[in-house]
Amino acid sequence: MDISSLQFKQKSLRQTVIDALSFIGIKDFSDFDLKKEYFNNPERGIHDPRHLYRVMIATALIAQKLNEPRRGLLAFCGAFIHDQARNNNGSDPGHGPRASETKWNLHSAIWKKYELTPDEQDYVRSAVSLHCSRHDCGFKVDNLVKQILHDADSFDRCRSYHTEARLNWEYLSLPQLKDKSGHKLLNLLIGETEAVWCFTKDVASYISFKDLLENIR
Repeated sequence: MDISSLQFKQKSLRQTVIDALSFIGIKDFSDFDLKKEYFNNPERGIHDPRHLYRVMIATALIAQKLNEPRRGLLAFCGAFIHDQARNNNGSDPGHGPRASETKWNLHSAIWKKYELTPDEQDYVRSAVSLHCSRHDCGFKVDNLVKQILHDADSFDRCRSYHTEARLNWEYLSLPQLKDKSGHKLLNLLIGETEAVWCFTKDVASYISFKDLLENIR
């Protein structure tokens, strides 16, 4: 067969995202639908459900590339609640600890379905607490879970809706991304997460996770 006659089809971004979600063990997209009643501040803004969904996606993309499925799932769970307790879209340094305390039991059925152990629940809650605060959170810490969530949040750098916004890689926490040898991986993640933002920036705030994914091409 003449190799020039072969056609190679590039995987779509949507399929890349779905594959990453499958890699970390997401069983049903509807498990993670974000509803207005989950949020202290339900108004449309830079920290509304679209941002949380994009951070959830970024945790899966990062975890797949690091070959860390379970820690990726834990970071994903953290992304799901990390801004639910925000009281505004501006400075709110206590929103992480507040989310880990006040939103945790609200979603207990999810933690049970995904069989989070007591230690793993601590890892999620500490990652949520520490993504915006350096104070002792009172929970056991898994550094990799914390780093994945922190950096996934950072990748949604365009949530201010200023397209000239750029990621400052020096503020990332994963050594795999900060080291010069990891810049190829970093650039790949920047491209993927920026494309996800472009496809989802104008969708309705309170869209289902499945429907948001349908908007990604």
